[in-house]
Amino acid sequence: MIFGPIEHNASLANLNESTKALWDIVTAPSDVVPNTDVPAFVDVRDVAEAHVKAVENDKAHGRYLLSSSSYTWQEVIDIVRKNFPEHKIAPLGKPGQYHPTFKLDHTKAQTELGIHFTPLEKTVTDTFTQLFALQSKSA
Repeated sequence: MIFGPIEHNASLANLNESTKALWDIVTAPSDVVPNTDVPAFVDVRDVAEAHVKAVENDKAHGRYLLSSSSYTWQEVIDIVRKNFPEHKIAPLGKPGQYHPTFKLDHTKAQTELGIHFTPLEKTVTDTFTQLFALQSKSA
């Protein structure tokens, strides 16, 4: 999944698919946290940086795995609860209980392109700063 701040004129009614998935998980009317269908993510800003660096670097070749790490929806919910305590976050789930899925090797992107991937907490916090602002605007 590609997550991160939105650069287009968005409202909560017209979010892109991955941002809508984030919003829906955090505002779900259930206390059950679903399984994470695609448990790997990358920040959209890292994808943009990788594209630019691949074009500018004559030695760049082949394919690059652009993924910061694996994640779970429970981690996302816990990050939002921690960083935005003033907002009502519907699902509680089982805080702090993450089931590791797999490890990703993005060494090639890091070494050949010089990419330093954005951690999940920063990606989620930056995204929800925007989403909660959109929610306030639409209220």
